Amino acid sequence: MLIQRSRFTFGLIAVLLLTGCGGGSKSGKPSYTVGVLVPLTGGAASYGKNASRGAQLALKDFRASSHSIEPNIQIEDSGGQPATGTKAALKLLDRDKAVALICDVTSGVALAVLPIVNEKSIPTISPGASTPNLAIPGDYFFRTWPSDTLEASAMAKFMTAKQIKNLAVLRINNEYGLAMENAFRAAMAKVGSADGILVSESFEQGAREMRLQLLKIKSSKARAVYFIGFPEAAIVMGRGYAEAGLKLPVYATSAFEDPQIPSSTGSALDGTVFTKPVFSSPRTAQFQKAFKQEFGDLPGLTADTAYDAMSLILQALDTLQTRDGKVTGQAVRDYLARTKGFDGVSGTISFDENGDVQSEVAYRVLDHGTFKDLQQ
Repeated sequence: MLIQRSRFTFGLIAVLLLTGCGGGSKSGKPSYTVGVLVPLTGGAASYGKNASRGAQLALKDFRASSHSIEPNIQIEDSGGQPATGTKAALKLLDRDKAVALICDVTSGVALAVLPIVNEKSIPTISPGASTPNLAIPGDYFFRTWPSDTLEASAMAKFMTAKQIKNLAVLRINNEYGLAMENAFRAAMAKVGSADGILVSESFEQGAREMRLQLLKIKSSKARAVYFIGFPEAAIVMGRGYAEAGLKLPVYATSAFEDPQIPSSTGSALDGTVFTKPVFSSPRTAQFQKAFKQEFGDLPGLTADTAYDAMSLILQALDTLQTRDGKVTGQAVRDYLARTKGFDGVSGTISFDENGDVQSEVAYRVLDHGTFKDLQQ
């Protein structure tokens, strides 16, 4: 769905802010700021909106119980752009004194901010960035969303089993698109289909048409399209698909599951098969109910992973304050690194040595305007 920017911006202004790190509050408890850096504008804005809401709901739920700290949240717009995200991250850390970050749902911004959080010892959890380049042992970066290698491997296995060959890759020209294509190529080579990709075409974030790319794919010998991009790009692609005379089956990543795609493209992309990490837990239904009550609609992609990211950070801050009487970035980082079996709303969370969460992958399909599990 498209963000109503003015209404959403006013909503963000109402979020409580913190003037200092570990400062006092009216309750006398230490007060800490958690920064949330997500795209509220640009091609990934729908994911940023979902994530910011998930983080806000986690904070509300935390405050409903008695704790040793009084945390606050500060939300900034990364625009899905590395330069904008870097500037916003520095604001959160230097001016707002955030002691931890939820950053970002896009891989490009997360990679740009990574050196900053490591230099400043700021524990950071991403609810959506997926490039394998973020998997670094021992650093300050974690994620509740799995690496691209997970989805890429699952799609390569699916295509090999279904004997789907002669592919065209159509991807967004950013870190996410490149990393996913590289992971997919590596996965295809691993299952013995390294020569299965005939052509690769890219488009810029915010592209309003893809006519040239689609015509190049049409003129190739490709028999299927693997699409890697955000919902806004899928809409552009879908609207130009029939116009270009294409009737090839489409396969995609988890970013494809967004209600604005079928509502904006009709039946153009019906039948698209895509992978999706499996996020489920006994708490999922309760989370969905609470989210709808709070915001008026059901949680979209990254809302649950952002809720869990915020919950993990708040748990770490509260535990360390109670145990040590203070909070340090190194202590929070070490606390998060030991996370095993955390009962999140997106599933059971355990971090590996790279700070990555593990997950299973499901196959989904757009069937007559509705997203469903694929019956194989």
